[in-house]
Amino acid sequence: MKDTSLIPDNVIIAIIPIYNIGGAHNRNCCSRANQNGPLEYGFRGNSKNLDLNRDFIKSDSKNTYAFWQIFHTLKPAVFIDTHTSDGADYQYTMTLITSQRDKMNPVIADYVGKKMDPWLYESMEKKGFPMSPYVTTLTEIPDDGIVEFMETPRYSTGYVNLFNTIGYVAETHMLKPFDKRVEATYDLLMSIIQFMDENHRELKELKKAADKSLLETEKFALNWELDTTRFDSIDFAGYEAEYKMSEVTGSKRLYYNQLKPYNRKIRFTTGTFREIL
Repeated sequence: MKDTSLIPDNVIIAIIPIYNIGGAHNRNCCSRANQNGPLEYGFRGNSKNLDLNRDFIKSDSKNTYAFWQIFHTLKPAVFIDTHTSDGADYQYTMTLITSQRDKMNPVIADYVGKKMDPWLYESMEKKGFPMSPYVTTLTEIPDDGIVEFMETPRYSTGYVNLFNTIGYVAETHMLKPFDKRVEATYDLLMSIIQFMDENHRELKELKKAADKSLLETEKFALNWELDTTRFDSIDFAGYEAEYKMSEVTGSKRLYYNQLKPYNRKIRFTTGTFREIL
């Protein structure tokens, strides 16, 4: 059992327990095929079938207006959005989206890249949940490389990034057991809270400096594209991608063979978004 009695001394925690209220109550077993539990879960669309995960800048929903009120009242230093992902299969229970450092104020970007992100990855490794950056493939499979997720302001982290708030999206994988997804999410939240508690003064001063810098900025980049000519190499724990005949279509389909795990270096195009002039 997790110890929930440890309240940080230097962090105020605000929680939105259910953001998509209508979707959460529209419970079923099958809106995402093959998800590994729970027996019933909510639906992506809200009561008006709006995708709230794409609504943070256009705000077609009342949910978003409510989020705006909470967010701009609190002005948080760090924002965390918890998700379950599908797509390519790999060995990780948890992958992580860090708000793009190209679009951050430089003082925050440097801090996140050199101190906060490395600390979080190391912390989760020690807890038994090694992480990978969120898997957005360059081609069809991760073996050919992954790229940083293009989180424009319609997404939560892209939106909060406009206001010098460090944003993270926790992405557990739907094929992993439900209890492990919950545990990994809890552990990541606790790691982020611990980091904030231990570094609260730095985070406060960074946001203050970034906000001041924003007021003095005269030119803002609005259009971005991924520069695939520059990339890093990262260790990646995946599964071999293979093809087999589909029982539905009679054609070959891609699948990931969990009997053939691998650990190898892959390309990761990160921190290389360039402004389109």
